[in-house]
Amino acid sequence: MAMAQRKNGAAKSRRKTRKAASSRRRRGGARGTLARAGKVMAQAVSPDVEDMQAEVRQLMSDLEERLDRLNMLTKRGATHAVDGVNNLVFDALTGVTGRVRDNARSVSDDATKIGTQAISQIAQQIDKRPLLTLAIAAGIGFVAGLARRQD
Repeated sequence: MAMAQRKNGAAKSRRKTRKAASSRRRRGGARGTLARAGKVMAQAVSPDVEDMQAEVRQLMSDLEERLDRLNMLTKRGATHAVDGVNNLVFDALTGVTGRVRDNARSVSDDATKIGTQAISQIAQQIDKRPLLTLAIAAGIGFVAGLARRQD
């Protein structure tokens, strides 16, 4: 009987060990299955991700090139705009300067004519009324002498 009990004990012990191993396998199996599924998914998705990364890199490169071209065009446009503005301002100032010069000449010519006419009229009046002119000149001299004497 001791032997039978030992056999039963050994059999029970083996059953417990098998159950524990089976339970571990089932638990490890679930983990293993998830791990394998993750690896399979990673392998299946990995090329797609790499393709997407390559596309993003290409798009970034294209964007950088376009920004560089836009920057160059902007610089060229700014240079042309500055040249255009300079020409416009120069033309406007040249026009204004020409008009001012012409107007100044016109005013100068008008002043010369008026001055010449005034001197001509004074000369005519002096010729017509020499005594009156002499009396006016003497009066102006007298008033100027009095004004100077008070200082």
